[in-house]
Amino acid sequence: MNPQLISYLKQHSRSITTCRSDVFDVLALRGAVTMSDLIFGCIRSDKASVYRTVDLFRRLGMIHDVVIAGERKIELTDRFSHHHHHITCLKCQETVSIDDGRLEEALAAIVAANGFSSTNHTVEINGVCP
Repeated sequence: MNPQLISYLKQHSRSITTCRSDVFDVLALRGAVTMSDLIFGCIRSDKASVYRTVDLFRRLGMIHDVVIAGERKIELTDRFSHHHHHITCLKCQETVSIDDGRLEEALAAIVAANGFSSTNHTVEINGVCP
């Protein structure tokens, strides 16, 4: 079991369960997934338990929703995964994670130039891969 998950759940007076561990592991290994893919990946847990776990993780700020190529997916927040964005091919649906400091610097400069203070952001790019 992931020590970071155990510690975070204990901080929030929550116990570690098989389903919670499975949901976390699927998200940590696969990145952004649909709810259907998450349920399919949690073979030791029933559908209702996965939905309850997703609801809990969302309330605890452990996961968030992203839209990739028009499809709603779930992924771990930056607290548990490095900050990144996505590029998705509109033909084959392959998604690549972008972790580029230049993009972050450009976004920070744009935010500052407009007099804002950023609390969070997402960038989703759609295109066609080679």
